[in-house]
Amino acid sequence: MKRILFLCMCLLFLSTKSFANTDVVLDKIIEEDCSNLSEKLTAEVYDKNPNLVIVNEKKESDIISALSFAYKNKAAILFIQNDGAYIKKESPILKEVNRLKAKNVYIIGGPKSVSEEISDNLKLSGLLVSRIDGKNRSEVSKNVIKENTNLNPTDTLVLSDMSNFNFIQAKMGYYLKNGYAITFVSGKKFDDSIIKFAINKGISNILIDQPTSMISSEYDEKLKQNGFKVTRNDYRSVYDANYAQNSNIKYLKIIFTEYKDIRTSLLASYVSLQKNYVNILVNEGNVDKSTNKLLTTSIQNGVYIGKTQENFEKLAKKLDLYYKVEQKWHFFNHFS
Repeated sequence: MKRILFLCMCLLFLSTKSFANTDVVLDKIIEEDCSNLSEKLTAEVYDKNPNLVIVNEKKESDIISALSFAYKNKAAILFIQNDGAYIKKESPILKEVNRLKAKNVYIIGGPKSVSEEISDNLKLSGLLVSRIDGKNRSEVSKNVIKENTNLNPTDTLVLSDMSNFNFIQAKMGYYLKNGYAITFVSGKKFDDSIIKFAINKGISNILIDQPTSMISSEYDEKLKQNGFKVTRNDYRSVYDANYAQNSNIKYLKIIFTEYKDIRTSLLASYVSLQKNYVNILVNEGNVDKSTNKLLTTSIQNGVYIGKTQENFEKLAKKLDLYYKVEQKWHFFNHFS
């Protein structure tokens, strides 16, 4: 039933808006199911790909690691639900494998995130299946970094507090584009293992894009004492971090996502990077002043991706300064 509803959403009642005498438009994708959304958006990036990364749609830290792995390895990605529907012959994973003509599947996360039954079913289908896991979210991220740096070394490690991913979400496209490694720490107390890990991986630069209320200044002090160059951007807000990512680049399109919907925003950042778009964060359709500043310098076609029509309508109203409303029915390819 969900899939029928999702197909029906392709026939969208769009709020199409024009800026001055141009053809700039704002459209929408309203989708509550994150796995359906990832399937749709991945199809916009890859027609074929020998490699597919799968990750539990509810595990935000694993999603961050999975996107990093997928981008480094030029792989497609699919968010999945860890239930019986993904073990059947008509599994959405196998459907995506067939569409992509994939040969290799990489699972990010342990068996509690993506079950062994799912893994075994994929192996029985003739696929080469690999899993990158760990005893906790920090270890999963470090094991992904080990795999990534074997392929393409990096000298910069981004630290994120493991209980708050909003600032990572705000600059995810920037991290992916620059090939930065990302791991998670308990921000209140210094994690000594970071020093040994970074040295072993040849990392000399540490980037912290979170305030000291999330990751304490003890990290700056001890990392500097051990010879690391530490850069901390103490942004006023998540929107300022997002602005810092988007303000100095040229882009073809804008994807608006809700900052409270971290999984959708992370996925949108991955897609944006592949298509030369930008992901701009909003709050229940409301636009921050830093976002307004960006839009006044570069307004492009946009698509809002969220879970409710109400928030889209709020955003459309807020953007009246840039867009003029015109209502019509038509079949729309959002990313053309």
